Amino acid sequence: MMQELQDICIHSNPHQTVKELKKDTQNILEDIEAYKDVVKFNTKLRKEIKWIIEESKGERETQRIFDLLKQDTKGICSPIAKYKDCTELKKKTKKKLNDGVYKIYPWGDNPVQAYCDMTTDGGGWTVMLKRYSGSVGFKRTWKECENGFGDINGDFWFGNNYIHMLTSSGKYELRVDMVDKNNKTIYAVYKNICCRRLCIKIQTYSWRLLRKCR
Repeated sequence: MMQELQDICIHSNPHQTVKELKKDTQNILEDIEAYKDVVKFNTKLRKEIKWIIEESKGERETQRIFDLLKQDTKGICSPIAKYKDCTELKKKTKKKLNDGVYKIYPWGDNPVQAYCDMTTDGGGWTVMLKRYSGSVGFKRTWKECENGFGDINGDFWFGNNYIHMLTSSGKYELRVDMVDKNNKTIYAVYKNICCRRLCIKIQTYSWRLLRKCR
């Protein structure tokens, strides 16, 4: 075989030195060994696949394999927890949550990104409006306000549709926080609010955020 390979190498490049010829021949032999390993692996793989197919022909065996697969995936494909608002998210999540963006499900199925304040006054606030840096213009049409606008991690309006969906499903508190140029803060809390037909009913007054009443 070595002689045949050398003849092939000489024929393809008659100007090779003996050293170069030996090197090329050795490279070809190494490639052949690698190819043989691939063939062996493929043969073994085919045998294993054939065994699986034959073993799973029976109904009982098929069910056994299915049960094993189902057991292996248990926990991986568990249902996603769907929280209606940030209040429910905080209440039903055991671990401590920080302020930030979370998925909530006001409609039950379709998620929406919401900024949740988990520290102010006990946490669990769904932030409706944040206007601080001035990077986002708030002179918008009603259509633009329906589904919200801005940067959820910066200045934004949550959206009329989402706010209506939340407040029409139960009693909520509305907290308004204001900060002046000297970083002095003041806030107001409105109890038991509900949004219906473009108006907000304030049932109780106390002096930002939306949270379900406890």
